[in-house]
Amino acid sequence: MAEYDNQIPLKLQLLRIGLGAGPDALGIFTYQIEGHNTNYAAPYFCIAPANYRPDTMDILDSMQETKDAILCYGTPDDLREIMGLTPQGELDQDILESDDSEYVSLDGGWYLDGQLLSFEKIPPAASDAHAILTNEQIDLIQDCFDTQPIGDCLRKAEAIANDPRYHQTAAPDRNPLHDLLTGGWRVHLVQEGEHYGVNGNLVYGDTIGSGAPHIGERINDCQLYGHGLPLVEFYDMTKDTEQGGQFVSRYYMSTLLGMDESGTPLSDMRSFSLDGGVPSWTVAGTDLQNVTDWLNTAKETLQPAVGEEPTPAPGPEEPSTYDYQLLDRLKSDCDYYLGACVDFGMDMTAAQKNLWAGNIEAQVSKMRELYDKLPEKPDWLTMQDIDRYEHDMLAQRDNTAGQKESVSLSGEAKSARDSSRALDAHAPDAPTHENQR
Repeated sequence: MAEYDNQIPLKLQLLRIGLGAGPDALGIFTYQIEGHNTNYAAPYFCIAPANYRPDTMDILDSMQETKDAILCYGTPDDLREIMGLTPQGELDQDILESDDSEYVSLDGGWYLDGQLLSFEKIPPAASDAHAILTNEQIDLIQDCFDTQPIGDCLRKAEAIANDPRYHQTAAPDRNPLHDLLTGGWRVHLVQEGEHYGVNGNLVYGDTIGSGAPHIGERINDCQLYGHGLPLVEFYDMTKDTEQGGQFVSRYYMSTLLGMDESGTPLSDMRSFSLDGGVPSWTVAGTDLQNVTDWLNTAKETLQPAVGEEPTPAPGPEEPSTYDYQLLDRLKSDCDYYLGACVDFGMDMTAAQKNLWAGNIEAQVSKMRELYDKLPEKPDWLTMQDIDRYEHDMLAQRDNTAGQKESVSLSGEAKSARDSSRALDAHAPDAPTHENQR
C-alpha cells in the first residue's frame, strides 16, 4: 500500500469514517490558499465523493458540504485547522467590500482568505484510514457516530483513535538524543563537534563565518548562534530509505524552540513548511507535536551540559555581536522589500509586514538606533545607505497606496517569500538545506 499521507488531519479522517464512507465512497482532497491569515505553504483539506475529479468538480460546493459537516460534529477551530477558513470579522473590511476582493465567500460568514493556489485529490491508498487505525477502532468510531449525541461524536471518536490499547507496536526508543521517527520523517540531531553535510565535510562548532561581523573568521557557530544546542536535520523517509531518507533541511534547535528573539517556536505553529516549493515537505498535526515534544525533552537532557549562565554583556569597547546581526537582518529585509516584493507585484503597504519592525518607519528608526550604538561601524552599511533605504521604500509604498493587485505567485515567488520567513533567517550563518548541496 502507498505511504499514508500523515498531513491529513485526524479529525477529518474520523469525520469521514463517521459518515459511513471509506476510500471508495468519500475521497480526501487537499489544497493551498494564498491569504493574509493563512500559511500559504500549509496544506488544507476537504472531502467529496471519491469519483470526483478536481478538474471537473464543483470545488466550492464540496467545500461548503465539508464546512457544514465539520461545524455539525466539530468546532470553528477545526474549520481553521482543517480547511484554513477565516470568519468574516477577521478579514480586512476594505478589501472585503472592494469590487475586486480576493476573498471567497462560503455560507455562514466563513471565507477562503485569498486565492486558491492548488487543488488535488489524495490517492485512495494514501488516505486509507486502515493505515493509522485498526479494524476494531474503525468499527467503534462508526458506532459512536450512530449512537452518540452529535456534539459528542467527534470528541469520543478522537479518544478511540488515540487509545494506545488498540496499537500493537514496539515500544519506541526513549532516548531523546536518538533519531526520532514520526510519520514519514526521520529527525536527527547534530551535536557540537560532529560532522555533517555532504560527505561529512562540515563540522558543527568549527566553521568559517559568512555574515558580519565574522566574515572569513573561524567561529564556533554552535555557541555563537545555536545557544550550545544541536542542529536539527529533517529527512524524508519515503525517499532513499536505504540511505536513511532524503535530506530536506537543517535548523538550529534553539530556533525551533523559540529561544531566538526573532524566531517562532514550533509549539506556536499549526504546520511547519520545510521547503516552500514542495508542499509535501510540511510537518503538521501529530508529527509536528511529536517533533516539538522530542526537542523539548532533548533540550532538558542536554541542559546540564549547556548550562543556564547568561552571556556576559559586552565591555565598553567591545561591539555587540547581536547588534551587528540584527542590523544585518534589518538590511536584508529592506533589500527584500525593494527587490522581491516589487518584482512580484505585491501591495507595498501590505508587504511591510515582511519587515522585522512591521512598517518602514519603525524599521529605519531601529536601523539608525543600532548604527549609532555600534562602536565600530560596519563596512557594509553607512548612514547614507539607511537614508536611501528610507527614501526608496517610502516611495514604493506611496506609489502603490490605495491600490490592491491580485497576484498569483509563481513557484519562484513563493520560494522567495518562504525564504524571507524561514525560522533561521535571523542568523547570518544559520544552516539551511542549501548547505547539504
